[in-house]
This record gives sequence, structure tokens and C-alpha cells, in this order.
Amino acid sequence: MTRNLSQDKPNNSGIALISVIIVCTVAMIVIVAGLTLSTTTSQSNTRFIHGGRALLLAETGAENALLRLLRDPNYQGEVLNLPDGTAKIEVTQANGVQHVLITGSTEFSSRQIDIKISYDHGMMKIDSWRESF
Repeated sequence: MTRNLSQDKPNNSGIALISVIIVCTVAMIVIVAGLTLSTTTSQSNTRFIHGGRALLLAETGAENALLRLLRDPNYQGEVLNLPDGTAKIEVTQANGVQHVLITGSTEFSSRQIDIKISYDHGMMKIDSWRESF
């Protein structure tokens, strides 16, 4: 009596293929997650940098506005064209208080500084200086 050896061995030919497919799927998920995290981090850092530049532009405009107001209390504002962007200065007055709103803008971001100024015996007094959103 002869035995057929092919009937004695279990058929494992599909297990290797399924294992390769599972490993490749897990690897793809890890790679896509890593790329997504990297892209998100890069975009966040870019927004942070541009926001910082916009704030510096607004602070530059604020210092310019205060200097101009010291020289001319009737100063109404202007737009400063600076190397990294612009600083738009708006000056309004109500009830003896001057309100200065400065918007620093880059190509991708903008930030605002809000300053309230009053005068006490002819001396300029900064009542508040805050970043507004």
C-alpha cells in the first residue's frame, strides 16, 4: 500500500500571503499617521511664526502711533508698509480718551493691539495696552 504524502501535510500556502498583507497594512497605517502628524506640526509651526511676525508688526505700529501722538495729538492713523508686512493704525477719540487700534499683517496672519490713552495735565497716560482677538 502506498501512501500519498501530499495528503499528510497540512495546506499552509495561504497563511504566508495573509501574514504579508496584514504586515503591509499595519506598516501603511503607521506611515500615513506619521506623515499626517508631520504635516500638521509643520503647518502649526508656520502659523506660529507668521503670528509672531504679525505681532511684531503691530508692536512696531503701536510704538510709531505713540510717538506720532506725542508730537501731534490730532494724529488719526496711517498704514505703514514694512519689510515683512503692514501695520494699519487707526486712532479714534471719545470722552477724552484716545483709542488706538493697530493691526499687524503678514501674508498669512494678522494680529491686533488695542491701546487706550488719556491725558492728565497735558501728560500722555497709557491706560491699557492689550492684544485683541
